[in-house]
Amino acid sequence: FEDKNYIKDILDKSNFKDIEIDDNQEDIVMFSGKSIEEACEDYLTINPVVTEMLKNSKEELKDEILQALILKFSEFHDGDGLLFPSATWIVTARK
Repeated sequence: FEDKNYIKDILDKSNFKDIEIDDNQEDIVMFSGKSIEEACEDYLTINPVVTEMLKNSKEELKDEILQALILKFSEFHDGDGLLFPSATWIVTARK
């Protein structure tokens, strides 16, 4: 959930105590050791809906999608995979 207060409210209403919610922002590496093209090809296989759509698509469309993804993700390729910013909450609480 995006809103820290929303998480706290759920835990409060569920009678949790000693609630701590810490912000954790780290970059995540995906497809380490892959070229931009290899990383994008692999990226297209991690979503079953996309995989199914591509399975039944013409090669021209598949290539067009891959090229658009390469263009979009090129700013996240660090030469050794895709490096994406990430934000999560680390939540601890006691019953």
